[in-house]
Amino acid sequence: MRKRKQKIWSPHRYLVAAARKTWRWSPERRQILAQARIAKGLYKCESCNREVAIVDYITNRKRKRRKIDGAIDHKEPIGKGPREWAEYEAWYQKLFCPIENLQFLCTSCHLEKTNKEKAK
Repeated sequence: MRKRKQKIWSPHRYLVAAARKTWRWSPERRQILAQARIAKGLYKCESCNREVAIVDYITNRKRKRRKIDGAIDHKEPIGKGPREWAEYEAWYQKLFCPIENLQFLCTSCHLEKTNKEKAK
């Protein structure tokens, strides 16, 4: 039997996840959603001008949920998250950025943009 290398616990993963979850309620994010909204349940992608709707889906726990088939995107990428305590301030500045650095993209445009950023 091979021994597994035990990972050292670090709070950074949890702090980054909590910050991203908190960002979902930021006034800037809500304002971008309001600007992208065309009608009830319809939003417009800033890249391809495609209309995006709210879709129903079932979670792994068999619960019904609704979500927008798009994402609020940071024009300047924020990265994965800090690994050291000294990196948090700069990362928070990128995450909670001014509204000029945010845009609404449909899922396909967001995936394409993300893949280009990862390739760099």
